[in-house]
Amino acid sequence: MSIYSNQDKYNYALRCYKKALKIQQTLLGKWHPDVALSYNNIGAIYDSHGHSALALDSYEKALEIRRKLFGENHLDVASTYNNIGTIYHYRRYYTKALKYFEKALNIQLSLLGEKHPDVSLSYNNIGYTYYEQGNYANALEYSQRALEIQKSISGELHLNVAVSYSSIGYVYKSLRNYSKALSNFQKSLFIYLNLYGNNNNVVKISTIIYNLYCFLLEKSSKANNNFKKFISDYAYTFTTPDEEEYYLLEYNNWYLDSVESIFNNYKSDNPANIVLMKDGKMGIYHLDNTIGCEVSLKYIGEKEKEGIVKAYNNWKVENIK
Repeated sequence: MSIYSNQDKYNYALRCYKKALKIQQTLLGKWHPDVALSYNNIGAIYDSHGHSALALDSYEKALEIRRKLFGENHLDVASTYNNIGTIYHYRRYYTKALKYFEKALNIQLSLLGEKHPDVSLSYNNIGYTYYEQGNYANALEYSQRALEIQKSISGELHLNVAVSYSSIGYVYKSLRNYSKALSNFQKSLFIYLNLYGNNNNVVKISTIIYNLYCFLLEKSSKANNNFKKFISDYAYTFTTPDEEEYYLLEYNNWYLDSVESIFNNYKSDNPANIVLMKDGKMGIYHLDNTIGCEVSLKYIGEKEKEGIVKAYNNWKVENIK
């Protein structure tokens, strides 16, 4: 029945899981692993709907059964602790979340040892919770443990490694250690690009890296060469409210080769003229406002970027004449 969840048919999945639960309770009684599993599945469906209170109730029922059947030191119990910890985390009850994440971690360490993906995930959960609490020292410690374990298991090119690098990057950014933040975000970006190409994570991390470079360039020109190397693979895109995407070449005092952050400057009550490119054609446009518009970075590779820069420079020469 889990196929319905994957197809986003959540309401149907919830009805199926509840029917299964009633049948199991009738035939198996309350204290059975399958009953616990159904409660867990129902909790996951509620969680996906954002019904955290209902999800928590279902997870706690699953936990009660599993602890009675298996005792404390069991992986199903650890999994349920993690589920409950996640609910508390997103409800911002961070102290409670840590309590459950640490219980899960202790069980996993005793049964699986240090080098296991589940242990890495628990370290990451704890690190992220400390980060949300503002306890950056502990956040860094647990996130780095998660990274080292995951790298020892899967090597460098793995989604969980990319996630850990990003987590560490956010911590260093909050600690205002921007050089180390930049280094970790770049490692995360490299993995995402190699695994998935352009996706939402690439756009998000690229934007963070871009703004970090812009900040560092305000402090020192030493970052300039590295910034030029980074941005040589990217174009700026401008998406209108009707989801038309253009390459953004000029906006007010910002232009294609500027090192100032476009993301801090493009929104304005009076945007003035902007230069956009689509399908190789460039033009000057005017918007009354930028409501519903979005500026992003798009990875395109150095060769395509060179083509855009060349076309833009040729267009400028022709228009100056």
